[in-house]
Amino acid sequence: MIYNRGTKGSFQAWADMVDDQSWTFENLLPFFLKSSNFTPANTELRAANASVPLPMNGSYSATGGPVHLSYSNFALPFTSWVQKAFPEIGVPPVQDFFSGSLIGSQYASMQALNFAKCIKA
Repeated sequence: MIYNRGTKGSFQAWADMVDDQSWTFENLLPFFLKSSNFTPANTELRAANASVPLPMNGSYSATGGPVHLSYSNFALPFTSWVQKAFPEIGVPPVQDFFSGSLIGSQYASMQALNFAKCIKA
């Protein structure tokens, strides 16, 4: 399952609409950090031309909650060429989709499900 967060602007619009500034991205970020934890992709398994940078400092937690996030250890060769093409058509690369900005290109992080925990009787 692909994981990203809403934009700073969308959370600000929500906060303004309900007249409650506790709904801004900055105020919700501590809860995003508590609910998820991030593990970097395994660079031994991922092709060198399909590497992904770590998310921006402060936008992720390695010790958060039950939502486990990472990047796939596999990327199709085609995606490497797409990543090179995006800047040519005006779509800049971004560090991550955790930081409140979705305008740009980057590999999408994934939610790793632990089905053993989900089906406890």
